[in-house]
Amino acid sequence: MDVSGQIKQLTWLESAQQWNLFWSQPRGRCEVHSFCGPFGSCSEISTTYCSCLIGFEPKSVSDWNLEDHSGGCVRKTSLQCEDNDGFLAIPNMALPKHAQFVGLGNAAECEFTCLKNCSCTAYAYDSNGCSIWIGDLIDAQLLSSDNSSRKILYVKLATSEFRDASKNSYRARVIIGGVVGAVIGIGILLALLLFVMLRRR
Repeated sequence: MDVSGQIKQLTWLESAQQWNLFWSQPRGRCEVHSFCGPFGSCSEISTTYCSCLIGFEPKSVSDWNLEDHSGGCVRKTSLQCEDNDGFLAIPNMALPKHAQFVGLGNAAECEFTCLKNCSCTAYAYDSNGCSIWIGDLIDAQLLSSDNSSRKILYVKLATSEFRDASKNSYRARVIIGGVVGAVIGIGILLALLLFVMLRRR
């Protein structure tokens, strides 16, 4: 068993002078319980495997740099509870474990149920009804966009996180607009220079 939490069987290849993996259990790292820790998201389609959910950061950066993600992530901003919090939709997710099923109702009722419970950290609503999570989110997994089992997970965040996201989005749009404007301006200037040179000839 290695640091990934997987049991592995390997054989030594004398010709290649290296170990060859021929069996592991669980098969994927993301199947290892709490591989990315609380509020971490695991992805088999990414080379880094673990990342923090939006609005969270590694609990121990030094551990993450050593590829030990078991400590998971912590909130950047504490929840204020009820009306001062909101939800961020994260698509293409395999939902965390230990969900509490709270009946059918509708999506709005599901959101309201989680919003009014200060211990509720996320909810999901689909054809099976409403599920909420109390406390840490464990074993959340990001799936590929063509995976039929993907769901949308709504994670509760402080409203300031949404304001910061809007500011970052605005800054990004300003930077992109400036770069595009500069490229267009240079293109027009080059076209004018070329036109003048051709006219002189």
